Amino acid sequence: MGGSITSSARADMIVTEGVQPWEICGECHGLDGVSPVARFPSLAGQRPAYIVKQVRDFRDGRRANDGGQMAANASDIGEADIAKAAAYFSALLPPAPMSSDLQ
Repeated sequence: MGGSITSSARADMIVTEGVQPWEICGECHGLDGVSPVARFPSLAGQRPAYIVKQVRDFRDGRRANDGGQMAANASDIGEADIAKAAAYFSALLPPAPMSSDLQ
């Protein structure tokens, strides 16, 4: 039986009980805030206000350019948890710049 799992079903598969908000974000964006996958932006070193705005925009339907995955994950995130995650990731060192040397 083929089929695809909806974004909200994928979000429901992430265990959130007893987990810090940044640990949930870290599933895609890396616990150190440096994403292991190009599709997911690195959050380390980002300004807290930027992270808060992006999460709110996904949660509130003002942003939806990722196929719905982030909106589904952000749908139940409260303001306190958004602030905690933003503070955590903004305190981390940003990833090293990628080399432009194509040798």
